[in-house]
Amino acid sequence: MEIFAKAKDLADALANCAELAALKEAEMKMMMDSEARGIVEEYQMIQQEAMAKGLSFEDLSEEEKQRVEALEAAMNENVNISTFLGANQTFEQILRSVNMIITAGITGQQGGGCSGCSSSGADGSCSCSGSCGTGSCGN
Repeated sequence: MEIFAKAKDLADALANCAELAALKEAEMKMMMDSEARGIVEEYQMIQQEAMAKGLSFEDLSEEEKQRVEALEAAMNENVNISTFLGANQTFEQILRSVNMIITAGITGQQGGGCSGCSSSGADGSCSCSGSCGTGSCGN
């Protein structure tokens, strides 16, 4: 069926795009950095415990809030974590843009995935820069 072939083509394009390669490389560097790995693991542990208890950040004790804030500061200061988070945000924006293009095609809306952009192509691709997910994956 043509839909599945096109979905496979999209999956292949995403799997081979520079943004995903950068994300994987950044993740590998982050995980090889023992300090970065320790920060992320502790942060995730606190997050998982809070979720298991149904707690939001506001519901945490003052001590836990301070620890979370300290870990967030440490993540921002660690170049490997910061690089990973930036690469992750870039790739997630591409996925959101692809989803918006698909949704627009299904609903018949114009503009593809370029909310806030100055223009979009006939195929729904963005011709702008910034947060529209432009890059080598699909534009």
